[in-house]
Amino acid sequence: IKPFLWAQIEHFIIFIPNLRVQYTPMRFSGSGNVTKSFTFGNTTFNDTTINTELKLDQFDVTLYRTFFIPKVGLTLKLINCSVGVEAENSTQKVSREAIIPMPMLFLGAKISPPLSFISVEAFGNFFKFYGNHLYYDVVGKVDFRPPIIKNLFIGVGYRYQRIKINDVKGLSTDIKFKGLFANLGVRF
Repeated sequence: IKPFLWAQIEHFIIFIPNLRVQYTPMRFSGSGNVTKSFTFGNTTFNDTTINTELKLDQFDVTLYRTFFIPKVGLTLKLINCSVGVEAENSTQKVSREAIIPMPMLFLGAKISPPLSFISVEAFGNFFKFYGNHLYYDVVGKVDFRPPIIKNLFIGVGYRYQRIKINDVKGLSTDIKFKGLFANLGVRF
């Protein structure tokens, strides 16, 4: 289970945009045998067992307006990226870190009939910079509001995310994440 947190403030004041804030922590680690040599940083790893760690914590701030059904806005995403590679039984250890800002386009839509206990929502953030950097994060979900507890909602959805970065402070990625999720929240 990998949690992510978000809060959203929607209102009907014409000149003030709606606000969505989201934090997605991501941590991965693994080990494996390297049969071909490769270089990370200034260190070359040859025919050894390595341990790797990847951190891709993401913090999003989105300002958007709702025009009947579609939501349109801008997101500033900060990715705190850290990669570490260490050879077993050796002093070879290299790590790289970078905080990568990405301004993105936000698009979304939500359908919630007034007398229904179910709502359907889809939204996404998109960014592309001359083929060197690419990011998209697309979410589709269905929320159910139990009639017993007025402000509570539970839901299920699917999230697809791709992060492609070329040479930012020595880091390059081309990673895809996808899968089902469940959510639980409170609306005020």
